[in-house]
Amino acid sequence: MSIQIKNYEASKGQDWPLQITFKDASKVAIDITDYTIFFTIKKKKYIDDINDDNAAIVKTITDHTTPLEGITDISLSAEETEALKGPYCYDVKYKKANGKKFYIMKGSFSILKNSTRRIS
Repeated sequence: MSIQIKNYEASKGQDWPLQITFKDASKVAIDITDYTIFFTIKKKKYIDDINDDNAAIVKTITDHTTPLEGITDISLSAEETEALKGPYCYDVKYKKANGKKFYIMKGSFSILKNSTRRIS
């Protein structure tokens, strides 16, 4: 599985969903039942921060949407996106049951200010 470079934008103060499907080189879904997914958003890419203590958001996903079909969801709540300011970088890693770790995605993560904040 190769690393995908994807840049994302989220609206400030709104929920932000991301669904990832794990597939092998032949585009066949991989069973991720025993995978742990790590999603991290940081201000700077190469901070020497081994425990991600300075990360803006850290998510660890072990309960997957449809694991036999390789599908997992990562989501940020409105409260989480409200707290973000400025440009960020993110990455997604996973760890197999045997302890091997891999990168799957990385890129920039921008927060967009909304011209309209009211919803009723």
